[in-house]
Amino acid sequence: MNRPITLATVRGISVRITGGWCVLALTMTAVLALTLFQPAFPRHERWALWTVAAFCAVLVQLGVLAGALARVALARRCGVSARDLVLHVLGGLTQLAGEPRRTRCRVLLHASGSLVEGALGGVLLAAWAASGRAETPLSAALLWSALVLEGLAAVGMLPVPPFEGAGLLHAVAMRLLGVGPTADRLVAATARMTSLALLAFSCSVIAYTLTRSPDLSFAAFIHPLAAPWLMLAGLHGARTAGRPASIEHAHRSRLAA
Repeated sequence: MNRPITLATVRGISVRITGGWCVLALTMTAVLALTLFQPAFPRHERWALWTVAAFCAVLVQLGVLAGALARVALARRCGVSARDLVLHVLGGLTQLAGEPRRTRCRVLLHASGSLVEGALGGVLLAAWAASGRAETPLSAALLWSALVLEGLAAVGMLPVPPFEGAGLLHAVAMRLLGVGPTADRLVAATARMTSLALLAFSCSVIAYTLTRSPDLSFAAFIHPLAAPWLMLAGLHGARTAGRPASIEHAHRSRLAA
């Protein structure tokens, strides 16, 4: 997992994946096939349902990649070069050479990934509505992928490294409080509290899921993936919240998932 594999090169940017990302993609496919599509569509062939589940995983990861590439494009317009892009278990890490000098560019840069993910989620929701909300595996795939991308866009705004919200809060804090330890302490304290809240919430969801019989709602299908992922994000945020480098260069684009 410490040695990402180069997947492709897009406009001079190396797109690489980690072992954690591969595990996440495979887990997402398996969980969707076993807990969403097979119980909801028992009359369909299993291979077809697994194919649709893999389609969901691809849609979500393409949304994550699109958000990261949008951030690279915006960084270049702001005069900051990008070295590479790494897709990992918590999303997409865009490794930039520095930060834009203007606060406006910094804010847009840190919000761009979530904005793109939210926009793509809206497109998928529109496609689901245009399909007549039919009770088919493909329609369910569109709806689930849209909900996940919208969720990733929202979670990406949390002030927890490596989510974009940490960099966004840091940019605003430096604008209001100036460059110095005061802004760093504010961002670090906010990141710690948010990380602890994520841990508490995810543990509560896991405990509820284990003690209650899951119903057939979409929320119940998202839980097996969302809760452990949020717990991992909370642990990572609590461990790195006090490091200025992790806040200054917290460039994330959310998986989901």
